[in-house]
Amino acid sequence: MDGKLYGIPTDVNVHVLIYRRDLIPNPPETIDEMVEIARKFTRKFNPNSPTEYGYIVSGKTSLYNAMLWESLMASAGGTPFELGRELEAVENLTKPAAKKALEVYVNFIKEGISPPDSITYEYAEANAAFQAGEAAMYIQWNAAIRELRDKEKSPLVWNEVGIAPIPGIRPISVIPTLTVLHRSRAHYLGFSINKASLHKKEAFKFLAYLTTTRAMLDYLKNGGLPPMRSIFVNPEVLSIYDTLAKHISAAWSGVIGVDEALSNAQKELRELLRKK
Repeated sequence: MDGKLYGIPTDVNVHVLIYRRDLIPNPPETIDEMVEIARKFTRKFNPNSPTEYGYIVSGKTSLYNAMLWESLMASAGGTPFELGRELEAVENLTKPAAKKALEVYVNFIKEGISPPDSITYEYAEANAAFQAGEAAMYIQWNAAIRELRDKEKSPLVWNEVGIAPIPGIRPISVIPTLTVLHRSRAHYLGFSINKASLHKKEAFKFLAYLTTTRAMLDYLKNGGLPPMRSIFVNPEVLSIYDTLAKHISAAWSGVIGVDEALSNAQKELRELLRKK
């Protein structure tokens, strides 16, 4: 950045729809299609369903789960918490797009389309439910793909793991090729040198090695997800997602309604960003 090396990004994290391709030949493109398919593969609504649940909500009060929901919200036409757009995103939290996205998860849990204990699920629990063959699909971090497609770790589903973009909406657009809006949050993980390190030269050599094509190819082959470009994360981002998680999870847990949850999140985030 500005000609100075601050760190080496090594992994890109994005969100995808993971689904059972033996059950769902064509993954849903829109949110409405996702809801319809989720209901179809929930035994409560379809006694012949091969899965107990149609969808897995990662419902634990966690900033990472708020990020997963944000991708659905953005794909519904909402405003994501991008750098420089935080205030706009806060003001749009009570608009129809955010309301639609939160209602989907609230209804999934309320109607039993997602496992009843999924309000305690995070990354590992959601993966375990899918690996056990309990559900037909869910939105998850791309890091899960390698584990889910591992025959030893996921013997029940490993050969049937499909991957698709986050379902969205069909926007009225001036761009004819944009038939469905698919959006996903992305961020990067990486290495940097501690300024208190007693071995900066050695650490620098290691970072220099990580910039080589050979190193990134080896990393990819061994399960890493090296990025193609770097981004610099908003320092307020963790506080934003912590706050967002608290309120949206209160809605899908049934503690408060959708409108109240989004309004409360909006109010608290306004205060947070005013102090920025």
